[in-house]
Amino acid sequence: MSIERITSKIIDDARAEADVILKQSRDERDSIVNDAKEKAQEIIETQKTAGESEKAKIIERKKASAEIEGRKIMLHEKQKLIDEVVDGAIQNLVEEKQKYVDFIVKGVEQSGQRQGEIILNAKDREEIGEQLIMALNTIISDSNFELSKETRPLLGGFVIRNGNIFINGSIENIIEEIRDEIALEVAKIIF
Repeated sequence: MSIERITSKIIDDARAEADVILKQSRDERDSIVNDAKEKAQEIIETQKTAGESEKAKIIERKKASAEIEGRKIMLHEKQKLIDEVVDGAIQNLVEEKQKYVDFIVKGVEQSGQRQGEIILNAKDREEIGEQLIMALNTIISDSNFELSKETRPLLGGFVIRNGNIFINGSIENIIEEIRDEIALEVAKIIF
């Protein structure tokens, strides 16, 4: 064998081995690239699913928050309406003088007091004061009530002063005591 043939054979063998190594490298590279693409696609899908899940959670939280806010607004509006109804009822009671006097007489009667000064607001003192005292001393047996010169800034109703004892029969005090009950009844009627 000649040197040229040996050299040629060595070169051919080296080329063949280089081609095999090159092919293996390309196959390995393609495999790594394909694995990377698959992993990237998996990550994309996982993130997409996680994003959809997070999006759904955010939407649910916003929806729940909006529902709570809506309920608060509705409750506030209902409370305003109930207050308007109660205020209107008080106004009607105060404007119908005889019913108003009867209401106060009944309140004084329920207090159990038989004597004392009846304190009213300035308007009521002027408009029904004397009529109220006459009604009290007539309807409640053995009573001795006097109209106080003092007035108080009440919506209506009365305060009885008997020495150091004060009994608050003001409309605002009565309403405060029964507000929840009134609100429930008014709500049943109007809602």
